[in-house]
Amino acid sequence: MPASFLLHTVSTAIPFALVALLIFHAPSLLSQSAACPAVASPATSPAVTAYSEGRYADAEREYTQSLSQQSHAPLRVAALVQTLLHESKIAEASARVSADIAEDSHSAPILTAQAELQLRQGQPWLAMQTLDAAAAADQCYAQI
Repeated sequence: MPASFLLHTVSTAIPFALVALLIFHAPSLLSQSAACPAVASPATSPAVTAYSEGRYADAEREYTQSLSQQSHAPLRVAALVQTLLHESKIAEASARVSADIAEDSHSAPILTAQAELQLRQGQPWLAMQTLDAAAAADQCYAQI
């Protein structure tokens, strides 16, 4: 066989294999994007800015003030707990998580914050169970 025939056969077989692969995996690829809707980027707040700059006391104050205006905001509660953990305020973080878990025991952000607290407290086995519960509550929550 001439080398050009082999080259032609290989060069046409590779695209065919890629097309076949895409056809067979297209349903699963399409179902993945439909399962979790796109989430808009959150607006930058003074609390987020302070946190990202390492000014945790300012971030804590901003998150606390924000939560006093709107008490049920799971993403802000989770952010406040992360901030408290950065400040090594374990007891305050625990109290906040306990109060919010009692209010909404199926919130993926709050469950994830609880898992972070459990890791900090040296309980990775509980953290894994809590993360499993968070994933069951919301498979699309990206921080699990």
